[in-house]
Amino acid sequence: MPAVRYLLLLAAFVAAPLAAQTTHTVIVRDFEFDPADLTIETGDTVVWENEQGFHNVNGTTATFPDNPEGFGNAPAGAPWTYEFTFTTPGDYDYLCDVHPVQMQAVVRVETPLSVEDDLPPGTTLVGPTPNPFRDATGLTLALATPEAVRVAVYDVRGREVAVLHEGALPSGQPTTFTWVPPAARSGLYVVRIQGETFRTMRKVVLVR
Repeated sequence: MPAVRYLLLLAAFVAAPLAAQTTHTVIVRDFEFDPADLTIETGDTVVWENEQGFHNVNGTTATFPDNPEGFGNAPAGAPWTYEFTFTTPGDYDYLCDVHPVQMQAVVRVETPLSVEDDLPPGTTLVGPTPNPFRDATGLTLALATPEAVRVAVYDVRGREVAVLHEGALPSGQPTTFTWVPPAARSGLYVVRIQGETFRTMRKVVLVR
């Protein structure tokens, strides 16, 4: 890799913000929203894709006065897509006007992390190592208490490119998650670690 390009990637690693805006997809079909219970962060976008039937998304404050802000589209037959970017934390209920009993769902919007270290006492996270990396990099997590953890990698556009782990982990036992990106391009990525009692992120640079 040319030296100039390598230096530019390192500069991006230092300067880029920690939070990565993410796009989440909800599939509309078979008289349901899938997933029906979605947790995201402020600044994230949800895209609803109607694959079957005559439906809509109604999260207006007229229907749900407790929603922090309203969103939604008009009923229409498949296929259609509708997207909304959530900028205010809170719980957003919504339904399909055509099938209000069968099709109800919620989007839970949380405030994103502003710093890298947001770990409960006794929990440690080491890595990514190496960083920058060429072929593979890893993080090692040791929990203070057993809990379910999800570890995923996102690009700078907030798109999920890999899931390194999803499930329960024991306490006091270091677990290493390795990312081997077979087709990912050089650049900055964010590893998001989501537990039941904590959320944290790490930036990593792939150099090829």
